[in-house]
Amino acid sequence: MYERGKLEFKVLIVEAIGHSSADAKAQAESNKIEAEANIENSKRKTEALDIEAEAELTRLREARNAEIEYIEKQNKLEIDKKTEIMRIEVEKFKAMVNAVGPQTLLSMSALPREHRIQMLKSLGLKSTLITDGKTPINLIDAAKGLIGVGQETAWKLRKYDIKFIHRQYD
Repeated sequence: MYERGKLEFKVLIVEAIGHSSADAKAQAESNKIEAEANIENSKRKTEALDIEAEAELTRLREARNAEIEYIEKQNKLEIDKKTEIMRIEVEKFKAMVNAVGPQTLLSMSALPREHRIQMLKSLGLKSTLITDGKTPINLIDAAKGLIGVGQETAWKLRKYDIKFIHRQYD
């Protein structure tokens, strides 16, 4: 019996070792599966964050492009508006010059200063520059006259006998 007890004891030990070993293997397998699941979840979360970040970047890029397109359209409208205003002003000036006539303008330049000022004011002009259109003008010197109100410059060019008159009126 003693041997039988010994054998049963050995069987119990082997059984206990088997259970412990099986429990350890099962626990290890469970931990491995749990770790793999955590890794897989982390990958999925990372992919989701990448997709969200890419979507946000695309949204921002589209918003920026829309904003740039809007600004470009606004600038084009502003340029078109200013171009049209400039065209209207040029047409208005041409109409006034044609209404008065070039000869009348030449006569006006020969009038005394007060008469010239009144005539030019009636045309709606605030500043004048009268030449024959062929003689070069030093615009830097002409611009100096624009700085101070009431300044007056008159030159006679001997070769063409042309008067250059610049006045800025109040």
